[in-house]
Amino acid sequence: MNKNIEQRQGAFFILLASFLWATIGLAASNIIDVNPLATAAFATGGGGILLALKSASLLRKDLTLMLSKAKLLVIGSVAIALYPVLFYTAMNMSGVALGTVISIATAPLFAAILESFLSGKKVANSWWFSFGLSLLGMLLLTFGKHENSIEGSEYLIWGAILACFAGASYA
Repeated sequence: MNKNIEQRQGAFFILLASFLWATIGLAASNIIDVNPLATAAFATGGGGILLALKSASLLRKDLTLMLSKAKLLVIGSVAIALYPVLFYTAMNMSGVALGTVISIATAPLFAAILESFLSGKKVANSWWFSFGLSLLGMLLLTFGKHENSIEGSEYLIWGAILACFAGASYA
């Protein structure tokens, strides 16, 4: 296939995935009487099967490499499996906006901590300052919303905590 056509197709599918990813939280929250765990299981299972089918030849080609890094493969697999469960449950408990914002906003924190831990690099003070401002915004969103929560502030706070764990598993 022509390299230019492949690049255009790739760009199209990335754009399509971005659009669908940006709408999944709202769509999932509007599914009546479906547990967020069921939504996560379907999204992960369905997406995982499609990805595995599309990538089967590459997976066979890299099988030796993957098995040589079995520990990282298991850790990554667990994190990937946990993310949707945590994300959809967090949205169910804290609302789509808050669950999504916290999940996305905490991922860079956990990525920086993980990189610092694995590589020994020090995280810049300016980065910590900007994350501190982000954390302040997340706290204001969380504690400023409790009056609107269906189940009360404790339910909302647990949703925010699960969203933090979703951010960690995403990282």
